[in-house]
Amino acid sequence: MGVSRVDGLHAERVEGEMVVYDAAHTEVHALNESAAVVFDLCDGATSIDEMVVAVAERSGLPADEGIVRLALAELADAGLTEPVSETVGLSRRSLIRRLSLTAVAVAALPVVETMVAPMPAAALSTQRPSSTTATTSSGVSPTNTSAPSPSPSPAPVPSPSPSPSPSPLPTPSPVPSPSPLPTPSPVPSPSPLPTPSPVPSPSPLPTPAP
Repeated sequence: MGVSRVDGLHAERVEGEMVVYDAAHTEVHALNESAAVVFDLCDGATSIDEMVVAVAERSGLPADEGIVRLALAELADAGLTEPVSETVGLSRRSLIRRLSLTAVAVAALPVVETMVAPMPAAALSTQRPSSTTATTSSGVSPTNTSAPSPSPSPAPVPSPSPSPSPSPLPTPSPVPSPSPLPTPSPVPSPSPLPTPSPVPSPSPLPTPAP
């Protein structure tokens, strides 16, 4: 015979894990993948052997009964399932040593985290003590004995800080006048060409003797 879940639970899948809300105890339980597989199969009909096969297929963990019983122990401690006597004394550390699990497999072992759920506003309003009035001997009802809570005084609004006056713009420095260009030196006049010397006239040839 299988293990059954308790009544009055609301479960839904959120980002790779299962979140179970227990309204009777105002608790929220977060189940990782391997714990969620076992929780889904706690229908009172699924056997532990069938849970072992399902956990191995959907979580990648070894097909070992100790992993399923660890999940059942976590679920029973959180008050989500009926207690199982065979899970008493089961140690997570001994399971890790016996199966020689890697760090990835250890992180995939069944984990159930329990948190206290915030109470709805409607439930809070019903739990507030109501003020009662009593009648005095004179027949006059006294005023309410519960003193009203003082309304918080508004925080003073900070006065705006004065905006700083703009700093004067710097006076531009005068642009220096350009220095005068140097006067070009006069170009020297070319020297006169020398007058060619006259070519000497050739001397007369001697007259031959008769």
